[in-house]
Amino acid sequence: MVGNALRRFIKPNLNAKGLVFVEYKWPGLLSSGNFKDDTPELRIASKNGRSTNSIYAYIYYSDLRYTKKITVRINTKFLTINNVDYSSGF
Repeated sequence: MVGNALRRFIKPNLNAKGLVFVEYKWPGLLSSGNFKDDTPELRIASKNGRSTNSIYAYIYYSDLRYTKKITVRINTKFLTINNVDYSSGF
């Protein structure tokens, strides 16, 4: 799921802003990274019966001088990526 989000959403967004993707890391099972106000949860089913989940990842990127880190939240619904949220702007 993270690889798919990288390919379809995150890398094109970074490239459009002149930034270079470096690597990603998983923050841990119950960690929501820089989304401090979120409580990580696994929702087994939504109102219409489809399973939903949020996956968090640390994304390291470079502006050719410094390497920086943000957290992304990948919102999925039954193995389909709905959207990707960023903890802060680039």
